[in-house]
Amino acid sequence: MSDQQQTDPAKARFFLITLNRLFGLIMILAGILGIYEVIGISDYLAYALIAVGVVDFVVVPRILARTWRTPDQ
Repeated sequence: MSDQQQTDPAKARFFLITLNRLFGLIMILAGILGIYEVIGISDYLAYALIAVGVVDFVVVPRILARTWRTPDQ
């Protein structure tokens, strides 16, 4: 296989971190829409969506990046 045909693990990891942040943002927006009663969900579920979305947007990508970081040599 040539170098261009091989997949780069850094690209896949970057894509997963970006996708994770996108889903976190979608959860936050859904929670906000739920609070303003644009979508029909309960307030408890809306606040839970916001809380989980913030964790998914901020904390999880840092954990993934730390896990996938190359070790210092």
